[in-house]
Amino acid sequence: MKLVKPSIEYKDSYIEALEEGFMLGENKRYPQEVIAQAKENFEQYLQDHFYARKKTRVLCQDGKYHDRVPQDSLWLVDGDEFIGQFEIRHYLNSFLLQAGGHIGYGIRPSKRMKGYASKGLALTLAEVKNMRLDVDKVLITANDENIASWKVIEKNKGVLENIIQEPWGDKRTVRRYWVDV
Repeated sequence: MKLVKPSIEYKDSYIEALEEGFMLGENKRYPQEVIAQAKENFEQYLQDHFYARKKTRVLCQDGKYHDRVPQDSLWLVDGDEFIGQFEIRHYLNSFLLQAGGHIGYGIRPSKRMKGYASKGLALTLAEVKNMRLDVDKVLITANDENIASWKVIEKNKGVLENIIQEPWGDKRTVRRYWVDV
């Protein structure tokens, strides 16, 4: 098992994951047109979704525009199979400081509850250390109802700072953890 940059090498497995309902973060599904784009021209899909990110302002759940934070996307793979995706955000803006944090991740539905998230997060934390970002600890957040996610963070030495209610959207409760790197 390893982390790799998004690559055409994992096209079939990644598309299978999209079709089974994989999505980074919330348990929602990518729209069928996004999956169709990936099937039709995977190289362009990779370019649009992972490599052409520009520093722009984006509308976030709080209803405000925030600067897009530079981030690296990494795929957790086992052999030639896509397992999940991990995002490393280089710094936090005011939105990510509340909910989002330095690291976001998702595991494809068929691979959940098998230890992949814990291993992937451990590999991601090591990658953060190797990247030499100007941080000595990272923030990772999880929906309070997502027990599996916050157990993954705790298994990776996450220390709970607090539990907050998002001041926007569905006002879900979010657990905020810090992990030394």
